[in-house]
Amino acid sequence: PVLRIMAALAGRVADLIVARDLVAARAPAAELTRRVARGNARMASHIVEAAGRYSAVELEAMLRGLFEADLAIKSNAMAEEPALVAWIGEHLLATRRTSG
Repeated sequence: PVLRIMAALAGRVADLIVARDLVAARAPAAELTRRVARGNARMASHIVEAAGRYSAVELEAMLRGLFEADLAIKSNAMAEEPALVAWIGEHLLATRRTSG
């Protein structure tokens, strides 16, 4: 179920973007917990930590890339698995190479 995986990734990337924005705005921990972790303080801490690993530009590019991959799949321009693999290569593996 590639589309389900992509939807889950999009949701997590969106949470990372919101977490970065809330941290930058110095939102209280309770607000972070409510907005990005649906009430789970420990999960909110993990999301905030993960959000700090990426720049805002990288996260926005990831989300845009998922949208473009989804569009390519649904318009039959690309098959599901190659679209997901291309996104992973472009946004996750490339990020690891440049940050390591």
